[in-house]
Amino acid sequence: MHHLIHQHHKWFTVDNTPNLAGGQTNWEVDRDSTDGYYEKEPSTVGSGQPGPGWFTNTGSANVGPDHRRTPYTAGSPSGAWAKYIFNIPTQTQQNILDTDDYYILYYYLQQSGNASPNCYITVERFGEGVYADSLRHNQMLNGAGLPTLQQAGLWRPTQSGADGSWYPLTILRLNAGAPVIVTIGADTLTPAFLRVDAVRVLRSNLPRDLEFGRRMKGNPWQVTNPDTTRPNMDHFALYRVGEVFPEVTAGETAEKKVRLFNLGDSVLTIYNVYGHTGRFYTNDPMPIRINPGSYYDLTIVFRPYQEEFIVDSLAIESDDPEEPVAYLHVAGQGLNYNFIMNASDGSEPHWRAPGGDQVLYQETPAGWVNSVASPYPFPIPGGNRNSRVYTGTGQIPYAIYQFVIPDTLGGDYILEYSGPAGSPNAATAAQIDVVTPFFADTQRVTGFNQRQVTTALVWAQIGGPGFTFKLNPGGPTQVIFSNPGQASGNFLRTDLLRVRKVPTHPQITVAQRTIAFGEVAVDLIERELQGNYRRTNYNWK
Repeated sequence: MHHLIHQHHKWFTVDNTPNLAGGQTNWEVDRDSTDGYYEKEPSTVGSGQPGPGWFTNTGSANVGPDHRRTPYTAGSPSGAWAKYIFNIPTQTQQNILDTDDYYILYYYLQQSGNASPNCYITVERFGEGVYADSLRHNQMLNGAGLPTLQQAGLWRPTQSGADGSWYPLTILRLNAGAPVIVTIGADTLTPAFLRVDAVRVLRSNLPRDLEFGRRMKGNPWQVTNPDTTRPNMDHFALYRVGEVFPEVTAGETAEKKVRLFNLGDSVLTIYNVYGHTGRFYTNDPMPIRINPGSYYDLTIVFRPYQEEFIVDSLAIESDDPEEPVAYLHVAGQGLNYNFIMNASDGSEPHWRAPGGDQVLYQETPAGWVNSVASPYPFPIPGGNRNSRVYTGTGQIPYAIYQFVIPDTLGGDYILEYSGPAGSPNAATAAQIDVVTPFFADTQRVTGFNQRQVTTALVWAQIGGPGFTFKLNPGGPTQVIFSNPGQASGNFLRTDLLRVRKVPTHPQITVAQRTIAFGEVAVDLIERELQGNYRRTNYNWK
């Protein structure tokens, strides 16, 4: 339901223990005295780390006062786990949870640019000896797209700009009064950082109940004494969080799976799924029938018509008696021709970079090292694991991205940089030089602040809004990063460089076929205003 109705829906929450050493109890709704939270440390401790344990991140973006992470600042979380052990209450104020039934398991985590993209989650029912369910989870999905939704007016943080969401993991049958164990853990496939906050189970007493999508975080606590906490109105019940699709080149498509759960006890039928702009749709055959306690992964397709940012409301018609038409906000960005260069030690791919064997990335002097990657979801899964940084201060560092613009695609381009989010020591006045065939001048931008990149602003436009570069075919084009002010705490960083063609056709519709602008004077110093300088050639070996 878009609005969970307290008459029909109830949930139960178990938080991470705020302070294990202090013996504080869990902050949770309808606490049961047998519930608990336990942690196991990683198998190994990274060099220079204070210890193998779990560490606390405080802040209002969490459920309760904090969430927990491992390792401290470096190393592998492999071998670590956190267990939530709880009973479905046998007596509650609302008298609805005390039933053997189907429950959806949700997991909350705030937005994080370095939460693990691949942890494991298991669910055990007491006495069975086997897992009731097991799955892998990308912890960054809890916060994915929220800054974009906020900018579009489709999501509003209630307590912190870093608020995340409740992510639905699975649906399964749980027994009232019997212990349930939910484990969130790290193995050899799990990169840092493993983060844990709270889990929640939801039950409905409707005969057919369509549930899907992430749920908004509010403050679910009225704390006077931890052992007598009581549920209050929580944004979990009020708002379904929308989905943001990957950026797509015009004329191409992107797909996203939306998991539809049936939390009722009768077969649920989906009759129709449609958008309102023509950009979002499904090709899945209708009707779709979902058994009680089961789910269906609906494939939604996004196909932009041109360079455009589109917001739509996806409608799902079903025989859910309380929500016959359910809605999900969706948003997507269509782009003109573009490609992404990927700075690496040679082990990571570029994305659609033109030029064949003339495509390259080079660094000078020697001594560059790997660092934290950009938060941008690189189009090739696992293709961008690290960024690059030069921390020496004896020489000015340089990095060169080289590619060849296709013969028919010369023109004006936007260049955008993405690197580590919120870096405290990235260059604040980097210099970017662009050298392209058949253009007499080196196009230069000075004073580029690499610290602009955040989880909310993933791409920083080089030169600022409205600034473009002339890129021509006929040979290699070079984009050279340097840092004349290289010093301790002010290091040149490189990672992703997106090269995006400015649209060559109008992006607005007018009543007339032509518009006369009259005579326009030519400013003789325009090329200087655009930052053009004497041409500089770079030929590194």
